[in-house]
Amino acid sequence: MDQMAVLYHGKRIKAYISTLEKDFSNEVNVEWVNLSSKEDILHWLSQNTIRFSAIIVEYFGEEIDTSLPAMRTPILLAANFQELGDDEWGLRQICSKSKKLHGVIDTARDIQFFYPLIRSSIQLGRTLLEMANLSETGMKMSHIMSMALGELTRVKKLHERLVPLRNETFKGLKVFSKFAAGESSGGEFFDIFTTDQKINILLSSATSYVASSVILSHFENLRKIVNIDRSVLETFLEELTCELRDLELIDRDRPEMLELAIAQIDLRTMVCSGFFFGRQEIMTTKEIAVAANQYPLNENFFETAYQEFKLKRNEKYLVYSPGVKKNTNGMINNLTYREFLKSQDDKSSKEILNEAFFQLKKNSAKDFLKYDATVICLEVDPNAIVQV
Repeated sequence: MDQMAVLYHGKRIKAYISTLEKDFSNEVNVEWVNLSSKEDILHWLSQNTIRFSAIIVEYFGEEIDTSLPAMRTPILLAANFQELGDDEWGLRQICSKSKKLHGVIDTARDIQFFYPLIRSSIQLGRTLLEMANLSETGMKMSHIMSMALGELTRVKKLHERLVPLRNETFKGLKVFSKFAAGESSGGEFFDIFTTDQKINILLSSATSYVASSVILSHFENLRKIVNIDRSVLETFLEELTCELRDLELIDRDRPEMLELAIAQIDLRTMVCSGFFFGRQEIMTTKEIAVAANQYPLNENFFETAYQEFKLKRNEKYLVYSPGVKKNTNGMINNLTYREFLKSQDDKSSKEILNEAFFQLKKNSAKDFLKYDATVICLEVDPNAIVQV
C-alpha cells in the first residue's frame, strides 16, 4: 500500500484531510506530522521523503518555492484561498512558475474535488519510488558483476599460469594444446578423452556462459559411454541442440552464437571423423583437412557438417579455434594460417604453439585477448603402425 505524509500546523487542515484518509483507506496509509515552523517542515522534507508516494504540505507562506529541497516525491500545497490575503499573489506566482510542486489544494472547497489530483500524485510518486528502487538494485548488481568479473580475471590469470601448455601422448600420436583467455563473455572449451582405441575431442566456442555450461554437462554424459561411434555423436548433438534451442542459446540465422567440433581419431587407422560447425580449421603445410564453415548447430546440417580424413605419418595437423580467427581476422604475423605453419615447419609442436600465441598477444596492451583462443597440434609419429 502507498504511503502519504501530511505536514500540518493547524487543527483545521487535519480535520479537512481526515476525510481523505477515510475515503482512501484501501489505497494509502496516511502519516500525520505536526510541525510548528517553516524551518521544521523544510528539515523534515530533507530527511523523510524517500518512503512516501506523495506529501501534502500546509502552505506556510513566503519563499516556499526556493526553500523546498529538490526531491522526487510529488508535493501538494494545501491552503484556504479565501484566507490567503496578501499571500495570494505569492501563491499565484508559485503555481505559474514552480517546478517542484505537483499541485495545490484549496481547503475552502470540498476535498473530493481534488481526489483526481491526489491520485495522480500518488501514482506518479509510486512510479518514481519504483524507479529509484530499480536504480539502487542496478547499482548493487553492477557492484556484484564488477566483483564477479574481477574474480573471473583472477581465475583466468591463474589458469594461464597453471596450464600454459597441455601435452598428451597416445599410441602413434601426440596432442599439444594451448589456450589464452579473452575478455568477451562465453568463451572456448577444449577437452579430450579416450575410449576403445579412440580419442574423442570436443572444441566449442560460445557467446554465452550458459551455453558453455550446457555443453560441458552433455559432454560429461558422453564420457560415460564406452563405445562411441558416429550414431552416438549424432545423438549427443541432437540432445544438445534441443536443450540449447529451448534456452534460446542458438539461432539458425546466427551460427556464431555457438561453434562446435566433436570428433574422433581412431588410433588403429588414424582416421579422424566428426561434426564441424563453425570457423575452426584443421590443416598441415600441404593441405586443409577441415575448412572453416558457417553451418549452424542444427539437425538439418548434421550430414553436411560431418567430415572424415586420414592423418598421415610424420605430419603436424594444426587446429585453429574460432577464437583465433576472431582475434586475428585470419592472419598471424601478416601470414595466412598455412603460411604461418610453413614458416614454422622446422619447429617442434611446442615451439609452434608458443610462437602462435606470442604473435596473438604481442600487440595487446591488456592481460587478455579480446576473445578466448585455442590452438591444438596433432603430431603423428613417423613410425606409427596404421591398420590398413
